[in-house]
Amino acid sequence: MVPLRCSSSVNPTFRRLLLSLQTSPPLLAKRCWGILCLLVVSFKAGHKQIQRAWSEKLAGAWTFEPEPIVPRGMDNDFDAKHTDAVTGYYFPERKEFLYFYMGQRYSEGGA
Repeated sequence: MVPLRCSSSVNPTFRRLLLSLQTSPPLLAKRCWGILCLLVVSFKAGHKQIQRAWSEKLAGAWTFEPEPIVPRGMDNDFDAKHTDAVTGYYFPERKEFLYFYMGQRYSEGGA
């Protein structure tokens, strides 16, 4: 079990845990600013959301950012109901992350 540090705004029920990857082969867990980055799909108020956590060691403890890193879309946007299935890459030359994810509208797969 990996220790987690969660604020009250984070639901510790996770669906997927993924480490951010470096962009050059081999695709390994990437240290950003000297620490590891973890991407998770969690649940909050009946919606899947993408969050990010940080740790100095792979075994934890992981500290979560309180807000989702990819906010859900509005009304008829492709990601209005859920944000899910995230993959993240860190580009050191640009000092930024790029995220790929799947969304779900309210009209897809039920209410």
